[in-house]
Amino acid sequence: MAWHLMRDEDKPERDKGFALLRLSDEMGYAPATYALALCYYKGEFVKKDYKKSIEKMIKASTAERPHPGSLLEMARLYREGSSTFKIEKDLVKSIDAYKKMTRVENVHEMVEYVDALQEAYDELKDNKYIADAFRSVIKSMKWNAKDESVTSLLASLQKKYGNPMRFYN
Repeated sequence: MAWHLMRDEDKPERDKGFALLRLSDEMGYAPATYALALCYYKGEFVKKDYKKSIEKMIKASTAERPHPGSLLEMARLYREGSSTFKIEKDLVKSIDAYKKMTRVENVHEMVEYVDALQEAYDELKDNKYIADAFRSVIKSMKWNAKDESVTSLLASLQKKYGNPMRFYN
């Protein structure tokens, strides 16, 4: 409802929509918090403010029921680090954010997750941690195991790490 009002040509309606979005954020609704993070990042409906944007993004990703988009964004930010948001590269936090995604939304995100795992494996050399993360990847893959991209991804995992299904016990 808030987004619908915010897209209205009438400024009072847009203001109502934004107020509704803020209220939803205050009530702990993670999708609204994520939407506010994007508003602050883009400078849409508010003045651009990276500090508020990252505060809202972190809030949305750490909520009781985190928003998947915020988890994906935080995973990416921790994987690369960001001077804009003053976030240090942290592969463990990156992998943890990927793991919290209840269902990997598409094959591209799955590939990104596996790439992050490979990077973490190469840098951290922590086999138990990587094995735990692989379990979550493989559980996510099961929703679309007949997809050719998933099959290719599993083959890539097998080539680099041996049979990834050994992690799925």
